[in-house]
Amino acid sequence: MTSIRAFLIGVVLSVFTLLNFVAVLKGYDKGLDTAETILDEQLSDMAKLLAVHSTRISSLGEFDQTSNAYQVIRDNQLRERSFNAPEEIVELQRGFSHRNFNRIRWRTYTHYESESGTWVWVAEPEYQRKRIAESVVLHTITPILISIPVAGVLIWLIIGIGLRPLKTLSVQLQKKQPSDLSPLQSDGHVPTELGPVINAVDELLARLRQAFEREKHFAADAAHELRTPVSILKVHIHNLKTSLHGHHAELEAVKHAADQLAHLVEQLLDLYRSSSDTVFYHTETIDLERIGQEVLADEFPLAQTKQQTLELVAQPTQMQGNPFAVKTLLNNLVLNAIKYTPAGGNVRVTASRRDGSPLLIVEDSGPGIPEQNRQSVLQRFYRQNNAVDRQQIGAGLGLAIVSDIVAQHGARLSLEKSDDFGGLKVVIVFNNRCAHALANNPRS
Repeated sequence: MTSIRAFLIGVVLSVFTLLNFVAVLKGYDKGLDTAETILDEQLSDMAKLLAVHSTRISSLGEFDQTSNAYQVIRDNQLRERSFNAPEEIVELQRGFSHRNFNRIRWRTYTHYESESGTWVWVAEPEYQRKRIAESVVLHTITPILISIPVAGVLIWLIIGIGLRPLKTLSVQLQKKQPSDLSPLQSDGHVPTELGPVINAVDELLARLRQAFEREKHFAADAAHELRTPVSILKVHIHNLKTSLHGHHAELEAVKHAADQLAHLVEQLLDLYRSSSDTVFYHTETIDLERIGQEVLADEFPLAQTKQQTLELVAQPTQMQGNPFAVKTLLNNLVLNAIKYTPAGGNVRVTASRRDGSPLLIVEDSGPGIPEQNRQSVLQRFYRQNNAVDRQQIGAGLGLAIVSDIVAQHGARLSLEKSDDFGGLKVVIVFNNRCAHALANNPRS
């Protein structure tokens, strides 16, 4: 994911550095030229000074201590020279030139004083001139080089301040609860560029609020309204079965279809109630042992009709979660185990801890689920194409509901084979820290 801040800082700093680099190069070249001109002027002034000085005194020894070289020629004779100047008279040609002697290169200047007929030749080492020129130029461009990291820090701070409204908007959106579809709050100082974004988000939230309201009312009303005709249908089937003596296959088929329809309505209600939009509106500390007791008490009559053994192996196991969702999860698992376990079979629920994490296990002595189908059965409306599934009332939503609730609680779900009973073993390991975080921030 590309960062706008990093992009802006990188681009602005790159452009700034490039422009300063070009400016430094140009300044360096221009500075060297200017320094050369100044040094040439100094060399010229020195030659003129020597021309005047040589007519007044006989010795120029005080100049011998410098690194510059010179010759004073009058009447075609060498009158004076520095210790580092050539012993023979140099070629006399007015103006600036270059000459090599003493194994180095020199910048030279020849001056002719017409009043006294004196030629003055002066020379300065090129390396010395370069060193002086570069020192002056570097002192000039050093502040520019130092300004680049300083400018980088300032650019980082300025862009950060400029993007602060965007960060504020991001934090405000992250803090919104799933149930909070109200418009975004602003302090009236919204930047012009963020205005359209905030308006678009507010319009989206308004549309989502309306859509959720319609969906919620439709799902709840439809499921509740279906309960009444289904219940009436089951009553009429019962009355009809009572009035008609004997076994009627067609009537049994209608009764089976009505039971399946009633079960589907109940599962649709469970699916709605345990959806991610509603499950975390309320979270609290719950005890898996107590929930296990309640669920087994509710399903005991059904297990008794099949002469099955219901067993609860539990200890007080507390965790953070939604009580209705966790109870719906366990109810679906126990109901599935009872339905698919043959008469006289066993169903066991275990609630404990594993490495400090809440653990819930439901296992039975039924046919189990083949390993290749264990991921598919967690999908909605999926049913195995076998004789056992076709005989049972269901719509393929039970394990899908379980999978959704497990995901919402940050838990781990695995389908295995029971070592004790040979049937299906459902293992759910809750992450208590994740569940606690979800309780504090349902958007997590």
